[in-house]
Amino acid sequence: RAHSTANGKVLLAHLPPKLFDALMEGVELERFTDRTITDMDLLRAHLAQVRRQGYALDNQETEVGLCCAGAPIRDHAGWVVAAVGISGPATRLDWTRDTDKVEAVVRTAQEISRRLGYLPELDAAATS
Repeated sequence: RAHSTANGKVLLAHLPPKLFDALMEGVELERFTDRTITDMDLLRAHLAQVRRQGYALDNQETEVGLCCAGAPIRDHAGWVVAAVGISGPATRLDWTRDTDKVEAVVRTAQEISRRLGYLPELDAAATS
């Protein structure tokens, strides 16, 4: 399910490429809704976007009516070790309108990372 959830996509996006390839070798991406990404090339492109923007969204990809946003938590060395997110009904969350909620998730992840000793200005792993 990681390919269809916000937090799962955050974690997949920050795996070392060789580990991602090994984990995904022979995996068929299961479809949960008509919005689920099931093509590996599309997933790779989507995960690159997640890395660039610093968060992931799940817009009814796992379950119809459920939306989620997730952001990476980094340890003192800059490695993504977890993710934090929010979920809610699609009737109450619209990512084009509710950007403040995504920003709050990102800020929360950054604060947790800071408390774990993460210093972005010293981080070489953040670009991974």
